Amino acid sequence: MAFSLRAVNGGTALDLTLDDRGRVTRLAAGKLAFDAFPLDFEVQDDLRHRIYVAQEAAAERRGEGAFVYRWPDCDFTVFETFSAEGKKIVRRLRAEPAPGAAVRAVTFRIPVSYPENVYPLKVWSAHRAFPRDLPDLGGLKLFYEDVCYGTVIPAVALYAPKEDSGLVFGAPLGGPRGGRLAFVFRDYHGEGVDVEFSCLLLGEGRPASCELWYAATAGCFRPALAFWKEEFPAFFAAPNPELPRGVGPFLITNPQMETGYLDEVRKKYAPLWAEVHNHFPRYGEYAPEAPAWESVIRHDYPEVPCPEKFTPERVNAHIAELRKRNIRALVYFQAYGDCFIPDAEKCFPDAVVRDAAGHIVPTWKNCCFVTPGAGISFHEHLMAQIDRFFALYPDLDGVFLDQLCYHMMDYAHADGRSAVGTREVSRYGDACLEPLERIAEILHASGKSLWANGPFSIEVAGCVDGMMSEGTGDLARTYQYMTCGSKGLLIHSYASGPADVESMFRLCLVCGGSWSVSGDVARPVPEPYPENVETLFHLCGPLADLLAGCVWVLDPEPFSLPEEYEGNLYELPDGRLALAVTSRHDTLLRPARGPDAPFRAAVKCPAARSVFRAVNHSVDGTAEAGFSKENDTVTLTIANHRVFSVVILERR
Repeated sequence: MAFSLRAVNGGTALDLTLDDRGRVTRLAAGKLAFDAFPLDFEVQDDLRHRIYVAQEAAAERRGEGAFVYRWPDCDFTVFETFSAEGKKIVRRLRAEPAPGAAVRAVTFRIPVSYPENVYPLKVWSAHRAFPRDLPDLGGLKLFYEDVCYGTVIPAVALYAPKEDSGLVFGAPLGGPRGGRLAFVFRDYHGEGVDVEFSCLLLGEGRPASCELWYAATAGCFRPALAFWKEEFPAFFAAPNPELPRGVGPFLITNPQMETGYLDEVRKKYAPLWAEVHNHFPRYGEYAPEAPAWESVIRHDYPEVPCPEKFTPERVNAHIAELRKRNIRALVYFQAYGDCFIPDAEKCFPDAVVRDAAGHIVPTWKNCCFVTPGAGISFHEHLMAQIDRFFALYPDLDGVFLDQLCYHMMDYAHADGRSAVGTREVSRYGDACLEPLERIAEILHASGKSLWANGPFSIEVAGCVDGMMSEGTGDLARTYQYMTCGSKGLLIHSYASGPADVESMFRLCLVCGGSWSVSGDVARPVPEPYPENVETLFHLCGPLADLLAGCVWVLDPEPFSLPEEYEGNLYELPDGRLALAVTSRHDTLLRPARGPDAPFRAAVKCPAARSVFRAVNHSVDGTAEAGFSKENDTVTLTIANHRVFSVVILERR
């Protein structure tokens, strides 16, 4: 007897039908059917080097949407359930080992079919390469929790704009799940996307499980992102949004920075906040017990003059100088990763992370990974440092955490959930969550802020108020999907030249980020900026400041621009809308670059109904923007645009 489920998200229905053996015979989202190819799961067993396919099992129905699968010569049984829960359908799989079952890794591989006609289909995931046309993606294996070549939200959407229909699917947020998660795209003549939950530990008394969500969506990636945001609002929100909503750039400093430079940079740019770096003696030691210590500057930057010793008094004096100039001081700490190798080998040998060959994993200069997992020596050291750190620097305005982007399998430790082959391992990033959460707890209890460089997943970023995209590559276009809520996004440029700085401002406008005037991690006085860099700061900084505290408008296709432009639509903290516009293929660095001819743009969303005024802010000044309005669509005429503009839409 067939069994059917339905879930409705935003007016688009998701329908699922199963036969009496648990096989999916229909999966439809709106006008699209995702059942063109078989949707039976399979389990890969790394001990027996076997793949067990659901359709080859002895299947037994155990009630509405519940099934049991057994295979000959297999020492585990798989239990599967389907249920409609709110806007989604949830599929759960659990492998229960038999008594005496040996340890091994297993992989649950769950296919999601492509619709029959793939050519109009588009794909979104939280990575800078998306959204994309489906035929571009054959053979791609998209890992979750790798910021360089993976996705930072464990979800993928397949959608057809012309049909205004799509399917979003992925794993729920929160809680350590063990193993690894990836989305594997077959070629467009193949069956679809395989969702792989791999490296899951299975052994006697230790079942392996996974959970996959499906929801229907409109034919645009924004409602797919909105679904995840609505289901897990805390992961997209800043626990303390005060700093992300502030106006002004970022500055990087160190305790020997001269007050004359701080006066100069304050007068020119009015920085909102600063990362206080290199106050500590070495990586892995951020709150020394000694009354004075040699700064890590001497090790990392031997060419830079440095005082013989730093002291808590000197660091606190620098914090006070920043605060005197209304610059919030966020002091550097690492809850993840780097430890000076001689310290790691001498003091924390049980904590050293190792690869499959038993080698240490190098990181920064003469540093390696150590794990702060519970019960390990570095855990006790780091947790004690956290308390001492806040005692040493009571007047800090927050903490800047570095390098939350590290994730790997640690072959020297075991977390009880993960395995490779027949070997228990540990997910390194999971072991770092406790100190991260402890720092966040202390800060947010006192209304202070926590920022982090490069979180590699939204679950790691869950307790931070904002995140840095270091450098001006396209990583900001990945992080933007985690900061579409109230979290801050900092695009940090090292201001190495005008092209670098212009790229920073382009990303600020398109992604909804704040900007940086750089500074220096080691020197008392940074090198002066060339005149063309100073000019860009003064031209473009005010435009980026207009977006302070913005959140994305996630209605389907909420704006349109001519093809030669790109941008984004935001809602500001006071309810106004902001349409950011950038020229795709032009630059402010081209001599005698004049304004573009006036062009049309449109904003279409329910919030547009109350717009009564539009003002265009460009690098050449501010002027009223002509517009007409019909229902929820505002049609704008944008004049005086030269590479970058922000149109502010006032609302009643």
